[in-house]
Amino acid sequence: MFVWVGINVEEQLKEVRSAVDGVFEKIDISNVTCQLPLHISLKISFEIENSLFSSVLEDITRVYEECQPFEIAVKGIEKHENIEWIRMHSNDKIEALATALNGMLLEKYGVPLHEYDLDFIFHTTLFMDDDADKINDAHSLLGDVYLPERLLANTFVIGNSETGKNGTYRVYKTIAK
Repeated sequence: MFVWVGINVEEQLKEVRSAVDGVFEKIDISNVTCQLPLHISLKISFEIENSLFSSVLEDITRVYEECQPFEIAVKGIEKHENIEWIRMHSNDKIEALATALNGMLLEKYGVPLHEYDLDFIFHTTLFMDDDADKINDAHSLLGDVYLPERLLANTFVIGNSETGKNGTYRVYKTIAK
């Protein structure tokens, strides 16, 4: 089973969601992660044995419950390889949360750090496609969509997928503070 962790910012990015939905109506982009709520990723998704999912879920929930709400400054919308995302400024609190999650997963479950986790860029994915022209077109269609300067990290999510393929992930649990 594959697991992902993040900070749900869907309600805070309603205008962005509307703009993203408009882009999907005009361009056939292969990414279907927008079936998920807009969220700030905290680490790359990872695979665990199905039999461990309940324990992993409890331990991630515990890490989230120990975390106090905090703010994250929004850097802006940018293209990164085949991804269009909203990049966040890193800060001590989001770094501490990611470090706590990675440390617990490595220590208790042997989940290794992925190369992306070593220098993780906190972001909210908007689009992904192997066709760079589609990403460029999507970027243009976003135009001057409103982005708040800051987002409040007070709703945390845990999701899963049986296969780890785009479009198969779902929210399994939400922890609101």
